Amino acid sequence: KIQELRLCSFDPVTTDKVRLSIDKFRSKEEPAKIKSLKLYNEVLSDAQDFNVTVYQRLDGDVPSEVLKRSEEEVKTFARYYDVYNTVLIFDAIKWDGPNMVFNVKDGEEGFARELAALREIVARRSNLNHEVKFICTGLADGTGGGHLGVNAYMAEHWETVVEKLLAFYEKYDLDGLDIDWEYPQTEEDWLCFDNFITRLDNGMKAIKSNAILSGALSAWALGMSEDVLKRFDQIQFMAYDGNDMDGYQSSLDQAQWGLTDFVKNGADLKKINIGIATYGRPVNGAPYWPAWRDLEGRQLYWNSLHYNIDCCGQIFDSAYCSPALAGDKTAYALLTGAGGVMVFRLAKDKTMDDPNAVACGIENALKRHIENF
Repeated sequence: KIQELRLCSFDPVTTDKVRLSIDKFRSKEEPAKIKSLKLYNEVLSDAQDFNVTVYQRLDGDVPSEVLKRSEEEVKTFARYYDVYNTVLIFDAIKWDGPNMVFNVKDGEEGFARELAALREIVARRSNLNHEVKFICTGLADGTGGGHLGVNAYMAEHWETVVEKLLAFYEKYDLDGLDIDWEYPQTEEDWLCFDNFITRLDNGMKAIKSNAILSGALSAWALGMSEDVLKRFDQIQFMAYDGNDMDGYQSSLDQAQWGLTDFVKNGADLKKINIGIATYGRPVNGAPYWPAWRDLEGRQLYWNSLHYNIDCCGQIFDSAYCSPALAGDKTAYALLTGAGGVMVFRLAKDKTMDDPNAVACGIENALKRHIENF
């Protein structure tokens, strides 16, 4: 889909002619307007610190259950971690009043079991020189009830949450913690956010100097102080869900403008991971999230728009982030100097023995652009 800016990143070709074909217009009255078309050879980068982060739950693809599969199936699953270098464990803990609750079968015992199993799967990856780090989301959207309940909850409990998260982080030898606070609304909410992040960051760095503080952030919700924004080591930029005028989501256009807004607000470009969705959204904006994993048909690698999707008893047209578009967003992150990309989430993607996996689109771009990846 052509937008304000579109990268088409592909393997090197030799040609003496290039043809641009436009097969669909928004309307008959409004012709396409193209300012420029550029073709160039991209220089291989040595961006070895490029982040490829994935959100992964411990249900769905349950790690201990994955390990019970055949050796070949386990190795196929472990191929994800030849691409991803940061695994962000999501929705494993919740908060009930001042208490941390493990949202995993068998509670904390189950969490410990599944974390150990996940580490064993990651150890089966093909490239053992590809370092993989483990972060856990310590505060997630929905805490306190709904989008805004977190504000009242944290106003009362933020100091207890910090204390218990630091103990949890140290006990399980994690590489970092992730905060998904959606979203502070008032000046008092943002002050609470600033105090919480400052205390959490200081505490983690006191335990491990290289601790990773991660935050799931939207470009339009940046009311924290500039000092607190700079504390984040990884910013998981949620560059998805917002449909454009044609119903597309997780677009390159959304990434472009969001990145600009982050930088205007004082964020360090090299800390921003551009979000990639492995699920679809109806073009009419209905609240359904069909998985890319379940999609069948031809031309999956290139096409982001698919018709007559059956999800939750509804039939609708849905926009996805195809592997080709995921590769374009990865190339865009590399070419702009962003910190990396982020995928939400692993269980909705196809496995990597299928060339139409979103992770394959990312990997193809990384191999094209990073030397010796």
